[in-house]
Amino acid sequence: MKFDKETLLKQRFWVVLAGAAPLTIIAIFILLVIVGGQIHAIYKELEKKYDAPKSLVKGDLVNRPIIEDYSKKGKEIKSHEDVIWHDSYKGQANLFNWPEELESRFHFKDGIFARSVKVEQRVKKDGAAGKGDDPKAGDPKVDPKAANAKANDAKPEAKATDPKSGDPKDVGPKDAGVLTGVIVKYDKDWIQLQCADNKEEIVYNIPKVKVSTPDPTEKHWNQLLIGDKVTVQYERGKYFNDPLTLSEQAAFIDPSEAGGSFTVYLTQVEDIITQVQPIDEKGEGAVRLQGYAYRKGELPPSQSSFLRYVSGDWIRSHDISEEAWLAQQELWIYRELYRLVRVANDYVGQFKPWPGDKLDGKGDGIWKGGTEKNKPYSFKNPYWEIDVVWKGGNELELTMKNLLDRRQKLDIHFLVKMNEESEPEKFLVGGEPLLPKDNEGAIRKIKIELTKPFLPRTGIYSLEQVLTWETAAVKGIESIVIGPGNSLSQRMSNLQTRPLKKDDTPKEKDKGAKAVGAVGRFGKEGDGNQRGPAGGNTPNGLSRDPYLDVTPQTRNIPVALALIVDQDHTDRVLTAFSNSRFRFLITEVLKNRYPASMRPQSAQLTQAASANLTGEVKNVGQAPPRLGDFEGFRGGKAFGPGPKGLGGAPKGLGTQPQGGGGRLAKEDGGFGGTQRPQRNATVNEDLEANIEMVIYGIVTVYQRYPPPSEPR
Repeated sequence: MKFDKETLLKQRFWVVLAGAAPLTIIAIFILLVIVGGQIHAIYKELEKKYDAPKSLVKGDLVNRPIIEDYSKKGKEIKSHEDVIWHDSYKGQANLFNWPEELESRFHFKDGIFARSVKVEQRVKKDGAAGKGDDPKAGDPKVDPKAANAKANDAKPEAKATDPKSGDPKDVGPKDAGVLTGVIVKYDKDWIQLQCADNKEEIVYNIPKVKVSTPDPTEKHWNQLLIGDKVTVQYERGKYFNDPLTLSEQAAFIDPSEAGGSFTVYLTQVEDIITQVQPIDEKGEGAVRLQGYAYRKGELPPSQSSFLRYVSGDWIRSHDISEEAWLAQQELWIYRELYRLVRVANDYVGQFKPWPGDKLDGKGDGIWKGGTEKNKPYSFKNPYWEIDVVWKGGNELELTMKNLLDRRQKLDIHFLVKMNEESEPEKFLVGGEPLLPKDNEGAIRKIKIELTKPFLPRTGIYSLEQVLTWETAAVKGIESIVIGPGNSLSQRMSNLQTRPLKKDDTPKEKDKGAKAVGAVGRFGKEGDGNQRGPAGGNTPNGLSRDPYLDVTPQTRNIPVALALIVDQDHTDRVLTAFSNSRFRFLITEVLKNRYPASMRPQSAQLTQAASANLTGEVKNVGQAPPRLGDFEGFRGGKAFGPGPKGLGGAPKGLGTQPQGGGGRLAKEDGGFGGTQRPQRNATVNEDLEANIEMVIYGIVTVYQRYPPPSEPR
């Protein structure tokens, strides 16, 4: 086809028009769909920004008054933190006790300790006045006028805001202030000031106290003179880890003036263990301490698994202030843990009036007892329900009902209070065992004649069961670990303990520091706690790094206990520890059947001697196994190394296919060894139902409130 150029030129208008029409349609489509969508999106963004200020108008505009209001609320919240700190410390303050001999001399709790002493007016040095030549002349423990007085009336008070009412809340006297007075007595450890209104105060020396006098060359405590008028900036009481003077250090580790071979520090140990009524060499008592028979006036070995302390002569070639605080802190925790064991046992031993209508009508939950004769007064504890009838004189009639699902032997002692002004009387209830509850032989009437017939008795006021190794809730303390090493549960085994201050590192003189005593913590030489690497051991074998965390308010310390517990009372034991004043946070509990008898060896021998006459008993007198002599906890490989376990089993089960997953064992760890002992074949073996309970937890020790006036 021949292209007609002339025709195309003539009809060019229509040709161009035919091509422009579809292009126009495409352009209109792009504008309406694509560009329009982008414009709409931009419009929505601008509209959102435009409407944003409108939403503020609906509420409060954030202006200066609003900012000031929120700032005030922030301060109230901060003050509430101080209230909680104050209340928490107040609940623990009575736990932080130093030995009585030390406290009565230096008053660590409430004494006035000088931070600085400024001599405002110097006495003339004419020979008539000067430094005290007789330090004993004003010794505060023999001079009643020099007794450590309370703070002066003008001392400032610490205030915090009660978040509920918004009113200031008094949280106690601020432990800092200023005293002005004249020195009337002097000693290297204290001065006595005569202040306004002839009020006298004892001010104690501290290491590195700042002393200033008109003579710039005289700036030491021993350059103060009787007659000097001074201004003292002080803090009341000592804060944890405060340096101690040489006299305070010596008083802590010197022999006690009360007599005996104990140092002042060691006088605290026996009081701790006697809280739980430990089983003695006669087999009497309630709680067996691992490998130790209690003897009055004697201390257990310093490396006993159930209580660790520094024995013998301390290494004194250095300042032992830090070690004294660490040693005391351990004893404070031990004391509380032993108290909790006693509380758990008291849950069992102490009877409550039963039924509830025997309480007085005031509704205060206090049973006043009764004075009527021939009337039953009912009591109940987890073991027994007992109706006590006073027949007159020294005669009682008891109706005893067994509340357990197993037999209970008698031959148990009770304490009954029959006069509100006198001590309870002890009596024995004997006879054949009572059958389990809901059986015909579970109830029995027993007549009792008290041993002292002529005591003035007026009624029945209380009843308490004397616990033994058979009836206690906690029957044995196998081990207690505080601080680094095996105190961490499996779920926390990846954590590491730290010293009080993170920048504390092992000091050169601490390299090769001795372990406490001649043996390790859990048995043979080299056994025991694995110390964390941060702080290391002190020269006297104390760990510098027992803490999981340290804040301005608290010190958190891991602990672990291995106990032998009656299986019927595990809940009471856990309740006792949960209610600790140290806020014991339980992180893990392990339980395992304890197959051996808890019968003390002396009691076994006595029973053997008696039973062998009739041929009824064999293989008694076997010493109870140490923890670790029997099969351990089931589980996988144990967490963390541990040179040797409780009880010295030849090898822990941590690496066995079905071995223990515990922490306190030899080599790879688990509780227990590979051997299970033969059960003692005694006539009463069916009366024991014990378990081994290992409790891991964290105790929270509150720092003193208010905080020190100067950072430490």
